[in-house]
Amino acid sequence: LVYKDDELFNKIYVILEKLYEGKTRHNGEARFGHIVAVIQKCITPETKLLALLHDSLEDEVLDEEDLPRLGIPPKIIEQVKLLTLTDRSKYQEYIKNVSKDKACTEVKTYDILDNITDATEENTKLYEDALIILRKKLHNLYLY
Repeated sequence: LVYKDDELFNKIYVILEKLYEGKTRHNGEARFGHIVAVIQKCITPETKLLALLHDSLEDEVLDEEDLPRLGIPPKIIEQVKLLTLTDRSKYQEYIKNVSKDKACTEVKTYDILDNITDATEENTKLYEDALIILRKKLHNLYLY
């Protein structure tokens, strides 16, 4: 997956592809396949880069200090941090915070839509509730 004229995206893609090598999801599929699926749904260069990085801190393939060293712009770093779930027990609060940022809302929506396809019953309910919050926010963001 290469994007013409997007040197930063392509550099980070190659790095993350190597860092995710051998990592799998709970269903046995390659973890990086999920990242690619979310990227492919995004439209703008900003959201594609954000989608590429959206799980990198949570999956511990990168840490916060790596992001500026890799040349990630400060705004994207803040958005990646916003998308990083640190306390599963506060998932609703996390989703409400994510929904305050348009790009994060878009990426998280695509993230959930990819994850929900093989989620446990418990996670499916969590994701459905989150999608309701995100959908309302996306609707309002794109109207104004």
